[in-house]
Amino acid sequence: MRQRELLKTEKLKWFFCLVFAAFLFAGCEVPENVDPKSVVEAQKTVSKSFTDNGNGTISFSYNNTNREKCKVVTQLEGGKMYQYDIPSGQCDIVFPLSQGNGTYRLYLCKNTSGNKYSVIESTSVTLNIDDELSPFLCSNYIIDWNAENEAIKKAGELTAGMEKPEDKIEAIYEYMVQNFSYDYDKMETVNDEENKDKAYVPSVDDTYASKTGICYDLSSLTAAMLRSVSVPAKVVTGYSKNTIAYHAWNSIFFVTKDGWKTVDVTYDIQCYQKGQNYSIIKKDEYYSNVMYMY
Repeated sequence: MRQRELLKTEKLKWFFCLVFAAFLFAGCEVPENVDPKSVVEAQKTVSKSFTDNGNGTISFSYNNTNREKCKVVTQLEGGKMYQYDIPSGQCDIVFPLSQGNGTYRLYLCKNTSGNKYSVIESTSVTLNIDDELSPFLCSNYIIDWNAENEAIKKAGELTAGMEKPEDKIEAIYEYMVQNFSYDYDKMETVNDEENKDKAYVPSVDDTYASKTGICYDLSSLTAAMLRSVSVPAKVVTGYSKNTIAYHAWNSIFFVTKDGWKTVDVTYDIQCYQKGQNYSIIKKDEYYSNVMYMY
């Protein structure tokens, strides 16, 4: 009888944790998507803005002096179309080729009206690298880091002397879960009317210094810290059964657990703060409708 009551209590605790998290996150801005037909059927031109780095990333240099609404679009032949908002002014940005080896079309697009874009420049590159994990160790537009970031120095301290990737993952994951919080005020700001047309890009430095952020910030920082200690990690955006809105989480490469696994530090931060049990690897079936993978 006592065992039954304890089991019932534990189930209720977990249920309330799920409900709490499920109604928590509206913290990622849903991107305005380019109409694929407007890109595929567009007149192709020669590009001067894209440079193949040969490591699974593309450097993009462009001066958006007129503050136009522009996007970079990348697409693997037969694969998903990825879109990136371009800020105003001089842009020097690195984009990942995140779908593995193959030929990619790269487009610079300018908004004409609504979700219609015209192609300003386009080119193609063929990715053929021996290690298809290498793009997920580099810095890029969404996961922007370098050795001078305080967060990256902290990652080195947390994993000092560790050789096994899983030990490094555990150390950084627990640090994130136990030392960061979800920023409700920022979630409202990012999604308010004034900012709805502005591209939001996470900052490793800002998130680390404030120890708080929306799901996009927390997953970007987690990926940056892991990549800096040679653990492949992605930021993934889409939808989850544990949330009611657009969300961001990580996919992390576990050598001893058959590859890529879903990890959601934002969700686990809430469970930790509520005194609930949490575990690092999530069920993949709870995370679907993936929109982007960086």
